[in-house]
Amino acid sequence: MDDTKNYLGQFIKISSNQQSRGSQDDRDICGGQPQNFLMIVDPWQVQVAANKAFHLDKINKKSTRNIYTEILYSLSPSKNITDSFKKFGLANEDTSVLVVIVNNQGTPLEDIQTHIAGQLITLDSLPEHTDENLVKKIYKIKEAELSVGSLLDAVVSRIASKDIAPV
Repeated sequence: MDDTKNYLGQFIKISSNQQSRGSQDDRDICGGQPQNFLMIVDPWQVQVAANKAFHLDKINKKSTRNIYTEILYSLSPSKNITDSFKKFGLANEDTSVLVVIVNNQGTPLEDIQTHIAGQLITLDSLPEHTDENLVKKIYKIKEAELSVGSLLDAVVSRIASKDIAPV
């Protein structure tokens, strides 16, 4: 059984985005990837994307170079890698980030705090930062679909079926 785990951390009030992004060396050391969370409805959305990325990595079918970029790519409804990174990666003006840490040694989330100049908060407040209109636009979700399911259901369905269904 694979014991790879992923951890999520939400940081707000990032003082310097360049510092927050960290160097590639910082990401390699702490095993984390910051990302924009305006389009994250619920931590489950990230878990689904991470599990998909883990599976693709395990069978050597990743579309990107590493597990972190594969998670970003998996979150996006687009099959265009650059577009996925633009939508779900960080922009220079972002002051809040969601960090995904992938580690099979069990490194705690707190280790990444030394690499991000911001305040670590609980994931309970994640929905407060979600831009639902942007989520609906990016994932092409219509109101009729929301009458039979939740926004999270619609997003997770698109993540899971991205490679088999046209968007």
